[in-house]
Amino acid sequence: MSPVPEWTAEGIIPAFDYLEPAGFNNRAPYKSDLLELIERFGTSIERCEILRGFLKFREKLHTMGLQKGFQWVNGSFVEDVETIRQRSPSDIDVISFHQYPDQSTVDGWTKHDLQTFNATYTKRTYKVDAYFENLDSASSYLVSRSTYWFGLFTHQKNTFAWKGCLQISLEPRNDSDAVELLTDIEKGMQ
Repeated sequence: MSPVPEWTAEGIIPAFDYLEPAGFNNRAPYKSDLLELIERFGTSIERCEILRGFLKFREKLHTMGLQKGFQWVNGSFVEDVETIRQRSPSDIDVISFHQYPDQSTVDGWTKHDLQTFNATYTKRTYKVDAYFENLDSASSYLVSRSTYWFGLFTHQKNTFAWKGCLQISLEPRNDSDAVELLTDIEKGMQ
C-alpha cells in the first residue's frame, strides 16, 4: 500500500503518481484503507455524513456475509469539488467486487435484502452510489465488467480528464476503528 497522491491542480487524484517509479502501486486504483479514506476525505460535516453512510453500508454488506473482496471508491467524493465546483459531494461512488459466502447463505438473504443491490436505494439510504461485481464470475465476463468500471471511474464526469480512484478491502478488519476515527473527527468539527 502506498499513500494516495494529493489532488492535482484540477482537483482530482492523478491516474498515475508520476513522482514515484513506474509500478503497480503508483497508479489507480490506489490501494488504501478505511482509516486513510476517513483521514483524507473526512474534512467537512457533509463529507463525514457520507462516510458515516458508507460505513453503515459496509456493515450491512458484512451482516449479509459479503466480507471477501474489495471496493473501488470514486466519484466527486474523492475530488476537490468544494474548490472546482463550489459545492460539497452528495454521495460516494462504490463498486464492490465480492465473493458470495456460500450458496445457502445467498439463497437466504437475497430474498430479504435485494434492495441493498439497488443503487437508488443505497444512494437514498446510505449516500452510496453502489454497484456490485461477483469475483466468482467467469474470467472473461469479470475482465469485461472490470474494464467497463475502470474506464468509467478513471474519467472525470465534466472534463473527461483521466483521474484516479481508491481500492479498499471489503474485509471488516478496520471498520470499528474507522467508526471511532470518524466519530473523533466529527466531534472536532462541533
